[in-house]
Amino acid sequence: MARPKTNKADVREEMLQTLDALIKRRGSHRVTLSEVAEACGMSQSNAYRFFASKKAMMEAGVERWFLDIDAELGEIVASRDEADRRLARFLKRRYELKRAKHDADPELFAAHLAVADDYGAAVAPHIGRMQAMLESILADGIAAGTFRSASSAELAIAVEMLAEGFSNPWQILRHHQILTPERVDGAIAMILAGLEASAEA
Repeated sequence: MARPKTNKADVREEMLQTLDALIKRRGSHRVTLSEVAEACGMSQSNAYRFFASKKAMMEAGVERWFLDIDAELGEIVASRDEADRRLARFLKRRYELKRAKHDADPELFAAHLAVADDYGAAVAPHIGRMQAMLESILADGIAAGTFRSASSAELAIAVEMLAEGFSNPWQILRHHQILTPERVDGAIAMILAGLEASAEA
């Protein structure tokens, strides 16, 4: 009787879930690929079939952390709402998704941020996607006359700078008590008011 084929995606997911548990308890610097393999009931040599190195495993963990955020925000960008409404929804929902990760497990949230700091290259694709999504919304707003005529790329950078205080996960970790939904709504309203006022100037 033939042995059932291993579902590579399922094994990788199991390993990354195990990695989460280990970095939460011990920190990323002390966790090894062989330790994750042992916890998953496999040999170290077998673990290399799924991740070429500890670095590859850690980077995959960082990328996985952003997948649901990127997917949901992409749906907002692709919606048919007016640009100003999409921008408000985008900024608010990004905050809500990251805040929800914090509130679900603050220790794991902090552990993920520490890993992201150590493996910053894995965060770059997420940052690039955020920039592209913002540019898309802002380009539509510029075309409609809602936002001032300018480079959508430069405008996206400006919006990110203004939203840094409630979109950066480190800020959410450090200031989660003062970053209430109501205050975030107020900050978003000010960003939109500034964009719309500049279009009228």
